[in-house]
Amino acid sequence: MNTVILLATFTVVALVQAQMPPCSSLDDGPFLGTAPTLTMDVYEATQDDLSSGQNDKYRAELRLHGEAGGTGGNGIVLEVMPNYQFMNPEDTFRFVANNSQNFVELYKPLDRDGPTAALDDDINVFSFTLKCSLQSNESDFRYYDAKIFVHDVNDNPPEFVTNMTAPLVINELTPSGMTVLEVKAEDRDISSNLSYSLSSPSGDKDLSNHFEIDPHTGHLRVTTPLDYETKTMGTLYIYAMDNGSPARTATATLNVMVEDGDDQGPVYVYEGCWTHDGHCAWPKYTTTTVLKKDQPISVMPVPNKVKAAVTIKAKDMDEAANPIQFSIASTIPPGSESMFRVTTASTGNGEYTATITPTQSKTVNHGFEIFLKATEQSEQGRFVISMIFFEETGHTCSTGGASAAGNVGTNDNMSPTAEPEKYTEPIVALIVVVSILAAFVLCLALAFFCFVHRSKSSSGSDINLRHANGNGHAAF
Repeated sequence: MNTVILLATFTVVALVQAQMPPCSSLDDGPFLGTAPTLTMDVYEATQDDLSSGQNDKYRAELRLHGEAGGTGGNGIVLEVMPNYQFMNPEDTFRFVANNSQNFVELYKPLDRDGPTAALDDDINVFSFTLKCSLQSNESDFRYYDAKIFVHDVNDNPPEFVTNMTAPLVINELTPSGMTVLEVKAEDRDISSNLSYSLSSPSGDKDLSNHFEIDPHTGHLRVTTPLDYETKTMGTLYIYAMDNGSPARTATATLNVMVEDGDDQGPVYVYEGCWTHDGHCAWPKYTTTTVLKKDQPISVMPVPNKVKAAVTIKAKDMDEAANPIQFSIASTIPPGSESMFRVTTASTGNGEYTATITPTQSKTVNHGFEIFLKATEQSEQGRFVISMIFFEETGHTCSTGGASAAGNVGTNDNMSPTAEPEKYTEPIVALIVVVSILAAFVLCLALAFFCFVHRSKSSSGSDINLRHANGNGHAAF
């Protein structure tokens, strides 16, 4: 019974619709006796999309009675009124009929997203007034408000707004957690939430480990401090990915330049100095014990590889080198700092020299020492100490385990002269060991000789005693 009623209802509806005049709407208006707004939904498309034959995405049903372009009594003529906004729909759309249905069809490429990521150049909807008239009687017509909604396709990759053509210069002292760049990208597609990530070429993996990028905000931060002395430049790849299906990605290449920070202290410089990590590790000089007022002392380096007096020099190891200032930190014995005047001068190539001048004439004791301080002129005030050892003329010294600096003599100008070094430290040690072994062997030899001699003497006495006893017995 219910089936019969349902079939009867559909039949009545079909008969009513069949009896509806052309240009009447298949749908009711929002209120009784009013015409509905004709709404249609299509997707944006390229020429390749339109040529693919997927017409269902690029056409929408126009729900009116009649046949668009038809010639019979059921034929209708559709015309767009000139009161449309911005763009004429007929420039990109056409009205067609197929299987007793009317359609609005996209026949030219349409880019909903516009030329920029701004919203004001997007094409989201075509609003216009549609005039529908009978093919048989064009004086019989109706007007409808019509809207064609254009839906987005994820056809655009993101575009970086942040200019990353210039290198990113980062000081090596930049602390961890600091944001060094705000990366921003835009997408012309609608409702595209972008996410950010980074990587680096295989040769710069150590560089990418120093950075992280917030996937939501694009803030590029330092995770671990950089080291200018290890790496001065490298490359990062920055990615911006949309949430489309399939997702589209934009890639930017960011060159990173590491700027030298003030993280290195000063070092003394002279040929032959014992080094650690390429720097002079234990700077030491020798000079004579005779001081003459207002005559700078002349120093010899330890070890003395150049066989001559040298100028005391130091430099800051940072590329942006700070000036160096020399001063006397202390003396041994203490309290003699005022006996000397220290002058600092620049060589013009980043090195600074120290001139030490006695303020009085005096002969100091052998073993007198000056601890000379070279201080960088910066907020950190890093410094390094060298030792100047005073020794008597003609005395060869090896203080503190250092190899001898050579014999030091004195001429009228207080300039010590050095004789060639006779032995190196390993040879001296070998001589000492050999001497000890030789003395030990000599002692053993003497002890053995004494033992043998004593044994012989004792044996001879015993024989004489027995002989004497024998003779006595015979006489008796």
